Amino acid sequence: MRSASPAHVVARVGRVALAALAALAACVTGPPNRPRSVECKVDVFPNPPGPDYVEVGELSFEAYAAGSPGRVYRNPYALAADLHGEICSVGGDTLVTERNALGVIVRGTVYRHAELRDLQPPPPARPSRGEVCEPTCGPGMTCEGGTCIPQCAAPCAEGETCGRDGACHASS
Repeated sequence: MRSASPAHVVARVGRVALAALAALAACVTGPPNRPRSVECKVDVFPNPPGPDYVEVGELSFEAYAAGSPGRVYRNPYALAADLHGEICSVGGDTLVTERNALGVIVRGTVYRHAELRDLQPPPPARPSRGEVCEPTCGPGMTCEGGTCIPQCAAPCAEGETCGRDGACHASS
């Protein structure tokens, strides 16, 4: 099967696709996406996919759907077919569309399957300066609110305090 070049695709779908492609290229979000082969598989979903996907960018057709004589899309599969190469070139593999009351597609969102780099948790937040003891607390001590205090193995009873040895001692 011969794939159309981007110039042929834009010429075939007209100004609507040209504006949509410019919007998609300008709105790429998240970590950099790796371009995919122009023959990649593009799925069309009726609703946004779950957490296994990352948003790549959005398409807006509202100005054209409002009455422009240019081509309007009612079928999300036709839109995906016309923009297939461009969706793949920005790293996308899934298209979700939104229609107006007349059934005309006014928006689309391109997603891609999440990769390991997308799923890694963010690094833990560093404690504020008031929560860190400098220098670090010695044996039998713990840091609370930036102050080293004795740490006993068991809670001390009333009238006892925790000593530097980690044991409870009668208060004087």
